[in-house]
Amino acid sequence: MILASVVLGYSQSTVVEWTFPNNPDDAIADGGDPVNLGKTITVHGGVSPPTYNQEGVTTNCASTNNWANGAYTKYWQIEFSTEGYGDLTFESQQNSFSPGEFGPKYFDIQYRIGTSGTWTTFITWSIWAGNHWLPIPPTSIPAICDNQPSVYIRWLMTSNIPTQGSGLVLNEAHNRIDDIVIQSYCTIPEVSASPVTQTICPGADISPITISSARGVPGTTFSWARDNTLVLTGILVAGTSNPIIGTLYSTNPQQPETTVFTITAEANGCSSTTTASVTVLDDEPPLFINFPDSIYLCVQDIIEAWWDGMGDITPERPDYHTFFAGSTILDLDLSTLFDNCSPAGDLLIHWRIELVGGVVLTGSGQISTYPLNIEFPLGDNTIIYWLEDQSGNVTPEASRPVVTVTILARPDITRIF
Repeated sequence: MILASVVLGYSQSTVVEWTFPNNPDDAIADGGDPVNLGKTITVHGGVSPPTYNQEGVTTNCASTNNWANGAYTKYWQIEFSTEGYGDLTFESQQNSFSPGEFGPKYFDIQYRIGTSGTWTTFITWSIWAGNHWLPIPPTSIPAICDNQPSVYIRWLMTSNIPTQGSGLVLNEAHNRIDDIVIQSYCTIPEVSASPVTQTICPGADISPITISSARGVPGTTFSWARDNTLVLTGILVAGTSNPIIGTLYSTNPQQPETTVFTITAEANGCSSTTTASVTVLDDEPPLFINFPDSIYLCVQDIIEAWWDGMGDITPERPDYHTFFAGSTILDLDLSTLFDNCSPAGDLLIHWRIELVGGVVLTGSGQISTYPLNIEFPLGDNTIIYWLEDQSGNVTPEASRPVVTVTILARPDITRIF
């Protein structure tokens, strides 16, 4: 037989066990995690239904016959959950004898994950003395069975040869099983994080990621590390804080960039991991809630006028209106500006002034910050405004207001006397 017995240093927990302490007993598990207390032991392949009133190792056991011609078709089977448990061990005891008849000698102990898994042998076992109880000592179950919602184990008969004597196994012979115990030397501190996903603007605080462990294993500690740290900066590459907080900045703000936090809970040498992700993105352009109104102004006041002494007055007036540097008449009302990520005061205003006669002026910021006076000629002049946010998104051309600044001529002066 092939066994891999283990001795582990951490305290152990019983995941599930069948010890048949009552007389008579039944197929239902006798101990373990509450989720497994309704689990049962079953037989398959044509084996007779078990009885539970035969003498076992210390109390009673499960016993059944009809094992003839059972190689690779007849077996005992249990199913149980290992969620929250790791470093699993398996043990059981068997007796393969009925007065005058010896039962099956060779078994493969196999596991399967869920109903769709593949049966895999992890112990090859022979009952060398049929009329004695022989133990399989605590033996490691492969790690793939850790923390699973459903694990099956079966004792598969692999030969029609009896434990003793010549000939083949007959139906009259019994195989008995007792003291089936699945133990864990690692109570997994299952970890969860909330929120699991979130999307934020560049330069914004993340929603705090709260880490918790529902099992409440004493001594549980948390740690985390994240990826994509060259593009997304501002939060440490790794840490132990709970919750995870901070601000993320992006070198590629107009494209979705994600950092994944891999979060680990550890207790007594056992661990579990989960992830939470934060996506940083700003691909929405800033917009105008309301467009500015058109502006109508007259040319500037008369510079001087002449009277010819006979009744005619000749005024000299400019054909333009001057906006003096620092004047706020052409400035935008910040309350009419909107961006999904940037406050209105952080938006960069761009403008283009097209004056009658073909002169074009451009600039950024409020027009009042332009250092020179601007002369708007008589007629219809235009100002085009657009916005740029902190991620470089700009107002689409179709959404840019065009403000007409119309400079009107003043009426002539007429002498009446």
